[in-house]
Amino acid sequence: MEKKQTSVDVLFEILWECPRDKFEWNAVLKEVREIHKQEMKDLYLAHVTKAPRLREIFEKQFEEYYTNTFE
Repeated sequence: MEKKQTSVDVLFEILWECPRDKFEWNAVLKEVREIHKQEMKDLYLAHVTKAPRLREIFEKQFEEYYTNTFE
């Protein structure tokens, strides 16, 4: 089984090769934040039943949590 890269791995690899430009780093940070959000969402929803309505409720709860906590 192939291991997935975490958002931290992606951030490190990109910044390692990236010039020290604030605008470029800001763009990278924005991209990695989206990766991190998706990682967290996948983890949060990993054990949710396949019932579409219940999944919708959990997705909405996740979005509210993430927005209130990280944005």
